[in-house]
Amino acid sequence: MWQLRALPIAIINMVVIMLIWIILTPVEELLSSITFPLPFIGFLICLAGVLVIHELIHAVVHPLAGYSTHSIIGFWPARMLLYATYDGEISRNRFVAILLMPSIVISIIPILIAAVTQILNVWVVYITILNAFLASGDVWAVSVILRLPTDAIIRTHGHDAYWREKAGAK
Repeated sequence: MWQLRALPIAIINMVVIMLIWIILTPVEELLSSITFPLPFIGFLICLAGVLVIHELIHAVVHPLAGYSTHSIIGFWPARMLLYATYDGEISRNRFVAILLMPSIVISIIPILIAAVTQILNVWVVYITILNAFLASGDVWAVSVILRLPTDAIIRTHGHDAYWREKAGAK
């Protein structure tokens, strides 16, 4: 159900990333030279690669850079879902960083580098847009988590998240 709720965010994320490409880089020149559609097998390889890297970036932001016994990276075959989760307690701000880091690293930083260098690659453009679409669940979760108190401590259990105020907080 959360995937359906995140679909509008996915579309908005893609449009925003495309607009940033158009505003900051001469991407129109690159896109006008494309004369063939992405082959389906190429799309699947690209999708798998982006998913794996996206989830590994989540894990790197976990405590101990994903090497904690609380860091879990897995695949849920019934839902065709690759995931990285942390089943220990973490601060609200750390959880937000975990959720947003793949968007920053895969979608935002490449655009900024292209804007500065004016060097463009169609695959980089495509991957940043694809990742923006895939990160919609992360963005939706951040919009929910930011409603919690800044000193909140969060613990996840599967798809459920629980929070409490930090001990000694007012």
